[in-house]
Amino acid sequence: MNFNFELDSKGYLKRRESIDLEYKQNFHREEIAKYAKTIAGMANNKGGQIIFGVKDKPHIPMGMTNGKFRDFDPVTLEQFIRDYFSEEIHWSLDILPYAEKEFGRIIIEESNRKPIVCKKTKDNLLREAAVYYRYRGESREIGYSELRNILDKEREKERLLWMKHISAISLAGPQNIHLLNSHLGQLTIGDKQVVLDKQVLKEINFIKEGQFTELDGAPTLKLIGEIRSIDQEELTAVSIDVMYPNFTADLIRRLNLNSHELKCVVWKLELRRNPIYHAEVSLGPKSNSISKYSEQAVKHILDCMSSEVFITTCLEEYKASHPYKAPIRNRRNRIASSRNNLDR
Repeated sequence: MNFNFELDSKGYLKRRESIDLEYKQNFHREEIAKYAKTIAGMANNKGGQIIFGVKDKPHIPMGMTNGKFRDFDPVTLEQFIRDYFSEEIHWSLDILPYAEKEFGRIIIEESNRKPIVCKKTKDNLLREAAVYYRYRGESREIGYSELRNILDKEREKERLLWMKHISAISLAGPQNIHLLNSHLGQLTIGDKQVVLDKQVLKEINFIKEGQFTELDGAPTLKLIGEIRSIDQEELTAVSIDVMYPNFTADLIRRLNLNSHELKCVVWKLELRRNPIYHAEVSLGPKSNSISKYSEQAVKHILDCMSSEVFITTCLEEYKASHPYKAPIRNRRNRIASSRNNLDR
């Protein structure tokens, strides 16, 4: 996330405070609650930056006049955020040199899980159960429309994620799926469970007992309990013929369509762009690849064909998007014939 010290003719910063930017003259440890409120508000919106070293009204880049930002331990702010807010917030600190001066910066990422809610009251700055949101130039309790928008987007994200998971399970087969609960740190394999150390859930490297990681400090996986052995057959990828059992001819027969109708349907639904429905399969080292389709593709087409005008629509739109072009030889013949007529 970049910050540009672009000045106008008076030496003022051109960029004003906004939904993703706030200026401060100096960093003060006793104002950590204010910073946390701003951080939570930006994380609930689109993320942003707090820049230290900028004079307020007008915004002149003066640089920080003390060393408190450089000496500050970020663990203190991280612990405060964890104590007072419901979700993890990703942020970082750095120092920006400009015109032989130092500027501090806190970078806040947009949260993947919204809304972030305040867990307890702090003086007159933070209120229990409040949701803070970054508006233009200020962080305050969220309004109805913004909260409604957040909740609608979270619901849509969850819906799409469920669709993705269900499609993956359907494609691979439920017997080939194992579950990792990253919240509880549990990996389910058959009827057994592996408990994962929460400190390594973000970055997991598996090692065998009695071995060491190749790099000092690399994250490892702590296994508690016994795991049943997994047969080699379980580790083998699902056959392409199982995942995509239908040739083009199969679709024509099962859907009662001719080859041109099927071509238009496949184009209209963009089946060849979606690995859930389609795969290119090579029959040999010297042969061209052929198309194969999954059972989900058949079901998807049948669902669409429940509309009486679907096939007609596919044919018309395909024709409009693929204007007929005469073969080159025929065009040349017509051109030659036209010239002959002119010569006559």
